[in-house]
Amino acid sequence: MGNRTIAIDDLHPTQLTLGMAEVTRRAKRMAALDKDDLEDLVR
Repeated sequence: MGNRTIAIDDLHPTQLTLGMAEVTRRAKRMAALDKDDLEDLVR
């Protein structure tokens, strides 16, 4: 089989959870940066 993609089912649940946590953390950081930038513009 030449299919090299890893199915989500193949990942350990903990790895999947950690991956989601990292994505969430980055999204929150980006949202916080956007909020700070907007506040700077308003001042």
